[in-house]
Amino acid sequence: MGILLFVAALAASAGSFAQGPYDTSVGAPRVLYVVSEAVTGRAEPDLRSPALFRLRPYDVVSGRQLAKGWLKVDPATLAGTAESGWIPVAPDDLVTTTLEELQRRVFRVQQTKWPDRVKMDVVRGRIRLGFTAIQVQLALGDPQSKALRRAADDVAEEWTYDDRRIVFSHTGVAAIELLEDR
Repeated sequence: MGILLFVAALAASAGSFAQGPYDTSVGAPRVLYVVSEAVTGRAEPDLRSPALFRLRPYDVVSGRQLAKGWLKVDPATLAGTAESGWIPVAPDDLVTTTLEELQRRVFRVQQTKWPDRVKMDVVRGRIRLGFTAIQVQLALGDPQSKALRRAADDVAEEWTYDDRRIVFSHTGVAAIELLEDR
């Protein structure tokens, strides 16, 4: 389970996470992310380095420099400090969205009584079997189309997105079908 969720605004240009640090002087893409567990910002990308600040779950910060599993946080996104620092990041949590959408998701999930795991999946833009239509719509946005599907004595609703089709039954998401490139 990753310590952080980070969202690359320009994931296509972000390159491989395993590569070295991004050079901010050549217009590296901004990386946005939401803290999923409390984390301490460090002076250097090392757990033994002095602590500079503490982030709480659902804090949104950004940075442009990645180095061996660490992200240098832009000081402008840290409340109460002008000092930049490094936080550990988990590559498994990479998702793509805009800052505005990310902030909207964070705000909306904090208003719910959903379990923490569901909240973080929705913020990350991920869905699972059993999710409600509200959870799917918040995680993925509005579908391109909606249709009814008959199966035996049951009727299911299906939502189609660019890359997947979501099938709902009376209990929530019943199937997630990946679509071939269109």
